[in-house]
Amino acid sequence: MKPSQPAVDVSLVLAVSDAEETLGRDIKAFAAHMTALGLGFEIVAVNDGSRDNSLGLLRLLECQ
Repeated sequence: MKPSQPAVDVSLVLAVSDAEETLGRDIKAFAAHMTALGLGFEIVAVNDGSRDNSLGLLRLLECQ
């Protein structure tokens, strides 16, 4: 028997390109809004040629 997975009501697909300055704030705001609405969500980040530390920041956010 597989463990039950939470329902995903909203999927955010995010193209990330040199966004380390605003990425954490934007993702946290989205997550807080979805949580306040009681909706399950997922965030799919796609590298759009980013040359800064956006990937490292996403990895840190993934653990939260």
